Order: sequence, then C-alpha cells, then structure tokens
Amino acid sequence: MSLGYADRLKEYPHKGVCGLPEKQDTERQLQLSLRTLVDLVSSAEHLVVLTGAGISTAAGIPDFRGPDGIWTTQNALERAAAGKPKAGAKRKRKPKAGAAAGSGAAEGGAAAPPAETRSGAIDFASASPTLTHHALAELARLGKLKYVVTQNVDALHQRSGLPRSKLAVLHGCIFEERCEACGALYLRETDVGTISFQPTGRYCTRVGEAAGSAACGGVLRDTLLDWEDPLPEAELTEAERHCERADLILALGTSLRIEPAGSLPCRHRRGGGYVIVNLQRTPKDSKAKLIVRAPVDRVMAALMREVMGLELERGAAGARWVATGTGGAATGGAMPEASSLTAGAGGAPASAPVAEG
Repeated sequence: MSLGYADRLKEYPHKGVCGLPEKQDTERQLQLSLRTLVDLVSSAEHLVVLTGAGISTAAGIPDFRGPDGIWTTQNALERAAAGKPKAGAKRKRKPKAGAAAGSGAAEGGAAAPPAETRSGAIDFASASPTLTHHALAELARLGKLKYVVTQNVDALHQRSGLPRSKLAVLHGCIFEERCEACGALYLRETDVGTISFQPTGRYCTRVGEAAGSAACGGVLRDTLLDWEDPLPEAELTEAERHCERADLILALGTSLRIEPAGSLPCRHRRGGGYVIVNLQRTPKDSKAKLIVRAPVDRVMAALMREVMGLELERGAAGARWVATGTGGAATGGAMPEASSLTAGAGGAPASAPVAEG
C-alpha cells in the first residue's frame, strides 16, 4: 500500500521548515498577476516547469510542509510528546543552508501516513491527475511546454499522458522500477513496495529487436530515493540542460527548499526568469519575475483558457480539452481517462518497458 511510503523512509531528524502560513492574493492582485503571467507564457520560446507537492494536493495527496502537512503534523506530535511549545560525484539531495531538509518525495508531496490519521487522504493508486497535470500534458503535446521536472513520486504526470521523454522524475516514483542490466523502465499499476534501489522481486521482460531474442531477465529495482540517496544523474543532467535553455521556468506548488531541485529555476538562460506559483513563501522569492499566491489549478486553468484557448471538460468518458473560442489554440486534444493507469504513453501493457536504457 502506498499509504505506507512515508514509513519506509529512514529516520531523519532535519525535516526543516514546516508549517509556514499559507497566503492567497486578493482577487484584484490575482487578476493582475494572471495578466502578467499570460504575457510571459505567451512569449516564452523554451518553457520549462518544475513541480512539487502543491500540484497533487487537489488529488487528495497531502503535502509535507504545509500547515497540515505530514512533517508539520509529525513535528507537532513530537513536540507535544516532549512537552515543548510549538515553534514557528553523484549528487545527493540536500537542504539549502538554513532551509528545509527533506526527501525529494517529501517535497514532492507524494506520501501519506495511515488513512485514519489523515481525513480525506487517499491511496496513491486511487489518485487521479489534477487539472494542472492534464494542462502540462496538453501544453507538451501542443509543443508549448518543452520539459517538466518533478520532485513528486506519485506518477500523476505519467498518468496524465505526459511523455516520459519530456519528464525528469528526480526523486523516483513508487510505481516505477528499472532493470539493472539494460536500464528498461517499467510503470506499474501498484506500488512496487521497496525503496532505495532495492530488488522488487520482478525481472525484465524486454526482448531484443533481433528475431528469436530472449527476454533480458535482468533484476528490476525500485527508483525511489531515501534520505541522502543519489539522484538519477541522467535525469538531473537533462533537467539542468533544459533549464539552462529556458527563457521562462514555472515553479508550481513547490517550496524550493530541497537541493539541487530548488535551485533549478535560477539556471534559466540569460535574459530569462522564473515565476513561482505557491501558497507559502520560498527561499527563491526575491529573484522571481512574478509570485502568484493562489491554488495551482486555478492558475493553470486561466493559463490554458487565455493562452491556448482551451478548457477542461470532464465527463463519463474521461477528460478532454475543448476550444473556448479565445486564446491561441484552435482545438483541444483528447486525453486518457483520469482513472486509467497504463505503462506509458500510448497505452503499453503493464509488462512492457516505457523507456529503455
């Protein structure tokens, strides 16, 4: 059960800044910010998005450092138990000095304690992509969005139909496992059950292109990072490459407190910049072109409507982007049903690799 993911993480004392207050722009402030954001996104030639916990909370997956986040709640319980008053080479994840220390998955908001302690929290396998996940997949399909970098481990980007080739999953995924021999990547319908690159008990079924080739048979290992595990170097390098080419980076629903992911927005090309959409302050606020304090889904709905001329329509057959008659796009593209989880883009069977090493 993915609800037990948080319990798999090692004990780690430095969970960093938790429970900062959330703030929302006034309606007037928000409308002004949205106008600016629409202009920035419309003119962007190489748009990159960095995502964190805040884009998955609308799917029922709690974050870690919000007012009701997992670490926030855990810290409060520990303080209460101790009788303390409430207090305001291979690269590894590390906290920014004086900021939060936490697992990338923790930043990515993809874990939850037992359901009985979290009203409304749901199992990862039951979660569906949010409007933001669907919007990013559609922007990528239309060529407007060049790359997505996520700190989340919940596979909601993959479920939305975003191609894995346009996605860097920096902190691993509870539904993915990789062959140690050939590098083939598999996306499963259920939590693979392990952490820190351990064998999952399954073997690679990838077959070579030559006629009569046998299955690889290599050991499959989880991709999920524990505290201080090294990041996947190839994915981090690709994320950095796209950020360095970006004239605009959107940081959506992330505290920007986990390194190296937290500094990626600052790697934009000369003359570019980044925008933060988050309800809490971040260490990167002072250099941002724009800060929007509003729910991410509301911001992305406005962007899709004003920039692409699309609105999300949900029905019994699933979700679909439809033209509104405004913005830049003439028609919307159909998406996979929100409830479906396949092995990858194109509906590959769960036993087939979604990417090859």
